[in-house]
Amino acid sequence: HTYAEIYGYAPEEMIGRHSSELIHPEDIEGAQQAWALLRESLNASTFVCRMRHKSGEYKWFEVVSKAIHDPETSRIKEYVAVSRDISQRKQMDLILAEQERLRYELEKEQELNEVKSNLMRTISHEFRTPLSLILTSTDFLDSYIDRMDAERRKERLQSIRVQVKRLSEMLNDISFVVQGTLHSMSARKSMINVRSYCQSVLDDIKTTVGVRHEFTFEADPALEQGVADKALLVRIVSNLLSNAVKYSPENTLITLRLY
Repeated sequence: HTYAEIYGYAPEEMIGRHSSELIHPEDIEGAQQAWALLRESLNASTFVCRMRHKSGEYKWFEVVSKAIHDPETSRIKEYVAVSRDISQRKQMDLILAEQERLRYELEKEQELNEVKSNLMRTISHEFRTPLSLILTSTDFLDSYIDRMDAERRKERLQSIRVQVKRLSEMLNDISFVVQGTLHSMSARKSMINVRSYCQSVLDDIKTTVGVRHEFTFEADPALEQGVADKALLVRIVSNLLSNAVKYSPENTLITLRLY
């Protein structure tokens, strides 16, 4: 009676047939592993699988099996199994898993929206100053270029170049942040001349945003060679020096120490 209720088959319909005939093809391997464990152990074995109901519908069952051994020969005399329909529980698990997935997707969407908002605030705030300086310099050149000597024209053009360089670096930083936020990133490490890369960044800063500052560079000779991601190293050093320039008065001595 119970067998008929659970699987829909009368007991006589299953006599001579193996229960594996009812197991979902994707669950056969797990069931075989459970049966193998059952033959080798004196303990009960529990596994979960989908079983085909007589109606043709697959339902989830929790099956607890135990091998009964002959006390005299220690051989397996028979198997005893108890099945429980857990389809409703599985359905609830699927619902909870879907809810968790939707919650995760919502959090990611909120993170993306926050990134977008932060980017817009950054662009609005950080880009305003260099754009204003570029506009001021171009207006000045447009209005007074015929009354300016070569040195003053050179200064104005250099100012424009510095601000364009600054804008380019900020765009690179934003691109870097977006990439790191939306995609997992890993360091591409290689053996590089750390001191040489730092020196090249410093030289670049000195001729652009740092033209009104003094610089010194102190490097540990042991760092002639080292393992690092050169792109990340350049970005880190460039940002450190740019911040030092940005937050230091003009003609300040800025020292880069590599150790």
